[in-house]
Amino acid sequence: MLNFIAQAGHTATIIDFTSDVSLLLTGLVGVTWFAAGMIVAAAVHEWRSQVVSTDEATLPMSTVTMQQHAA
Repeated sequence: MLNFIAQAGHTATIIDFTSDVSLLLTGLVGVTWFAAGMIVAAAVHEWRSQVVSTDEATLPMSTVTMQQHAA
């Protein structure tokens, strides 16, 4: 709860944010897990693309020249 006095001499005002904070925390936790999942997905995607590139790079080079290919 949030307690504050608006002006000196007036009674204290109490505002109860308990239910709102619960919804906000649930949303924050959900967004955090979603972001973490997206980071993991991006890391796996990057790792997989590097593995494929490495496999293609180890293939033997072709001896076909541009003129042979055009013919």
